[in-house]
Amino acid sequence: MWFIAGRYSAHPSLQLSHCYDFSYTITHKTEYIKNTLNPKWKQFTVPVRALCNGDYDRGIKIECYDWNSNGSHDIIGSCQTNMRELSRGAGSKFEVRVNVK
Repeated sequence: MWFIAGRYSAHPSLQLSHCYDFSYTITHKTEYIKNTLNPKWKQFTVPVRALCNGDYDRGIKIECYDWNSNGSHDIIGSCQTNMRELSRGAGSKFEVRVNVK
């Protein structure tokens, strides 16, 4: 569950990226949800091959953005993980870096 502290309103969306040759490539983007600090995104599926190509230790970055209609989306927070950690299930914990304006 996500909760966005330190803001009055946001239009959050998630972006998943996988690491390849020391740079990240976007793998999946969610829809943005209007005017909420406690978003609940629709369930989505991303093939393991798209995230890590079978390398369970390859870096995966998850970023949360505040969507803006002018295209300049503001980053709210992010974390880095890998498929091995994600496969541990709901009990996994991630450190999220939060950007507060």
